[in-house]
Amino acid sequence: MGKIDRRKFLGCSAIGVGAACLTCGGSAWLAATPPKQAEEMDITFPGEKDMNGKVLVAYATKCGSTGGIAKAVAEELAARGWAADVMPAESVKDLSGYSAAVIGSAVRFGRWLPPAMDFLARFGGGLSGLPVAVFTAHIFALGESAEDRAGREEYLKPVLQHIQPVAAAFFAGKVDADKLSFVEKTIGRIVGSPEGDLRDWTKIRAWAAGLPLKEGAS
Repeated sequence: MGKIDRRKFLGCSAIGVGAACLTCGGSAWLAATPPKQAEEMDITFPGEKDMNGKVLVAYATKCGSTGGIAKAVAEELAARGWAADVMPAESVKDLSGYSAAVIGSAVRFGRWLPPAMDFLARFGGGLSGLPVAVFTAHIFALGESAEDRAGREEYLKPVLQHIQPVAAAFFAGKVDADKLSFVEKTIGRIVGSPEGDLRDWTKIRAWAAGLPLKEGAS
């Protein structure tokens, strides 16, 4: 094995650690300093009276970015006539009364958050009889290169062990530098993490409007 100088070694190590830590739907967080849990939303959007079904929009978030996406998805579904419940994945007790589901999660350490994966483990069987769409909020692999697309698909591999979604989307999250520690900001600079609210609301709403859900299903 060839020799590597100390500066290059330290730089590569920092990038590796930083890439693992910069997650949570777009924010940078260290394992030793987990992010504060975002305020949870539990909202019901009433649909038209002639609609028989209701859509569950379940989400897992740490910083709030993914919850905002879930709300926008539900608002768009309600505009199409669907009734929709938006709630944290861990708050869902059963699937009774739902004709379809949308499940979203932020990414941490390259994987969906535990509440979202626990949800799939609990309800995987029940979800098999419903049209289910999924979305991922993330900050890396945002481009359209083959490498970026492959990176995004890695997020979904554990998810696909539980369900086969009718649609899947990847949305950029949000990085709020004011909420980051000095160490987190330093790692962000090392790995080139963008800052600000990167969520594309037009893209999010267009995806929700085009979901292949079975309208009128009971």
